[in-house]
Amino acid sequence: MPGVSAWTEQRPVPEPFYSGALCKGYCTTSAGGEGFSQCLSYKHVVTVWRNFDPATQYKICNKTSARCLEVAGSSTSDGAAVQQRSFSGGSNQKWTIIQIAAGKYKVVNAKSGKALDSKSGKTSDGTAAIQYAYSGATSQQWSFTSLSDQPGFYKLSPVANSNTSICPWGSLYSDGTPIEDWSYNTADYQKWTITPAN
Repeated sequence: MPGVSAWTEQRPVPEPFYSGALCKGYCTTSAGGEGFSQCLSYKHVVTVWRNFDPATQYKICNKTSARCLEVAGSSTSDGAAVQQRSFSGGSNQKWTIIQIAAGKYKVVNAKSGKALDSKSGKTSDGTAAIQYAYSGATSQQWSFTSLSDQPGFYKLSPVANSNTSICPWGSLYSDGTPIEDWSYNTADYQKWTITPAN
């Protein structure tokens, strides 16, 4: 879920507890694991999700390097590598994020129209991120886990293996570093911002 906040007693309060407070510290998670059933003594909680706009192009940038996902060489070919590079505004660095089911999204490159994918459909450590024509395979479906202790950052995982996150592998700060799937260990290089691309 891209973002979540709680409003209590159906009164819209932007910061229901205090500035910087997280709802998870004051609220009880619902039985289904999404949203909240109670916040302190309030039992009529409205949980609000903010989803991605399918008409907006986004840049997806790494917390450690500040570099963004792009398709290498502006390629439009199936199997082209996904890497990181300083954001220049090229269409190969822009992505649309389209919800296909609850908690599942396809991430489509603005230049090629092809989807972010894991090479050969694998999700094991070291699997390269590529682009490929969208087929609905689970390796092309992604979850975006909002990190409640670090607002604005996400873990990006293929739906087929939510215990991983994509990240630059090799030279963390270099342009052209390939993106791979690795077991999530909470390191900053496995965390991403997702913001509208200008």
